[in-house]
Amino acid sequence: DFWRILKACANACDKSNFRRVLRYIELRADGTECVATSLDSFIMQQIKVRCNGSGTVLIPSGIQPPKCKSVVIEDVYSLKITYLGFDGKLIYAHEFPRCNDSYFDWGKIVENSGEEHTIYCNALNLRKALDAAGYAEDHIISINIPEDKLKPIRLA
Repeated sequence: DFWRILKACANACDKSNFRRVLRYIELRADGTECVATSLDSFIMQQIKVRCNGSGTVLIPSGIQPPKCKSVVIEDVYSLKITYLGFDGKLIYAHEFPRCNDSYFDWGKIVENSGEEHTIYCNALNLRKALDAAGYAEDHIISINIPEDKLKPIRLA
């Protein structure tokens, strides 16, 4: 799951040094679920994975995860954050500097009116639909979901 976080969030991290905090991925864990968030000037990426710990920490987007069964990230309120990989025994340990900047309150960025519709689709079929409609990579689309569930979902 940690590898999935790094892979999913890497594209939405700032590549420049304009805002240092945007080069980090925010991990918010509540004991059962971890929400990883990355932001740059245009994109926000979030992924949720299972976890056992709780707390909030910023990790650099460029760290390379080892292939292991579990990852432990310790924030001991020092100048460094420790990242440990286990596969029955400790196989990887790395420290990276703490980012003391505050991460953006992404709850203010994402509008949440309380009404939310979730759709599940095969990503390949969605890509085929976009290609067939002539949408290029630089187009912005909206997905219109009607109240009547029997009506088709429209791409616009």
